[in-house]
Amino acid sequence: MSGNKEINPNEFGSNSWFVEYLSQQYQQHPEEISRQWQEYFDGPQPTPVTTQPSVQKPKNAIAPVQQLQEDEVKILTGSPAKILANMEASLSIPTATS
Repeated sequence: MSGNKEINPNEFGSNSWFVEYLSQQYQQHPEEISRQWQEYFDGPQPTPVTTQPSVQKPKNAIAPVQQLQEDEVKILTGSPAKILANMEASLSIPTATS
């Protein structure tokens, strides 16, 4: 039980404070934290991954579809109609701008 593992803030992001708290708890009373965290603090520190995934253009990219006819007007019913009504009603609500 070494407990000397350094906490990498980038490894846990905004939760690094919690891991630091667990580390201190582990050093003082290791039996009070879960087995998984005990194994984490006992084990070797993982090496950070520094490679970036490469982004490649697909070989068979689909060309954009050209619109062949005029837009078609459809009457909305059911849920889409209710959503549209709520969106239109929300336009009358004043918003704070500064």
